[in-house]
Amino acid sequence: MDSSAAPTYTLSRLVDPLSESQFLQLLAARQPAYQRATIAGRYRDLWNWEMLLRAMSSGSSLANHLLVTRNESHVPPMFYSKGGDLDVKALAGLMERGHSVLAKNLPMWSPEIRCLTMSIKARLRERIGATAVASTGTGGALRLHFDRCDVLALQLEGRKRWLIFDDPVPDPVSAGPNASRRTEGTPVLDVTLSPGDYLLVPAGYWHRCLNGGDRSMHLALLFYPPTAQNILSAVARNLAGDPRFRRPFLRDSSNPRTRDAIAATRAQVIERLQAMSDDELIGAFVDQDDQLIDY
Repeated sequence: MDSSAAPTYTLSRLVDPLSESQFLQLLAARQPAYQRATIAGRYRDLWNWEMLLRAMSSGSSLANHLLVTRNESHVPPMFYSKGGDLDVKALAGLMERGHSVLAKNLPMWSPEIRCLTMSIKARLRERIGATAVASTGTGGALRLHFDRCDVLALQLEGRKRWLIFDDPVPDPVSAGPNASRRTEGTPVLDVTLSPGDYLLVPAGYWHRCLNGGDRSMHLALLFYPPTAQNILSAVARNLAGDPRFRRPFLRDSSNPRTRDAIAATRAQVIERLQAMSDDELIGAFVDQDDQLIDY
């Protein structure tokens, strides 16, 4: 499928029976929300177990885009790759023995999902990523954690229990302070997703998933809205292409030449920011390569 073509799946289709505007209100409010399927298995053609196996068997070097875990602990790539290339047989064996696989940067693997994420990105002016989480056996793929993006979890196959807890980390960003949680406490939402259900997990909410023992898979759509922090970080990366911003200052901060250089840099940054339109500022972050998105 051409990624410029109209997607088969749209945001409106994904969040039905909510309207797109109702879903966007939930997204803006950053409150967890669960929606039972109107049609069981309605996401199966978007991504499924067979598609994952075909992608892994395609001959592409996909090992760097996989995270494999067992009982919420990381499994080193040496157990499922050879020379940096994916060992499909070894990975299939791990999956048969109760491991979980996170297939990151999924738009690289699926033209349909790439078309979907690009359409949502154009509609919302946010960076959109996608990760598939396939689990076998009992337990979960990841330990109790929070994400720095809003996550729309679409249950593709099997069943998965989600536990979401209170006291979220407010407005987390990649350069923000570290946060830790010692105990889970009482969940504010305890729900088991079946095929076709979806769950909105806002950024900052501590959560974990538990697999029921059978094969299960969900697709996580990742919403990264522009913030002042990530816009400024993106602008700073763009400025690195200008030799003036790579030149080191003198190491003696008391030297007048150092102070002059800092003052000149400050003026240049202000000038650059003032010259950029609002859309250019947002685009500095939103229009980056989506392969940089992680989960």
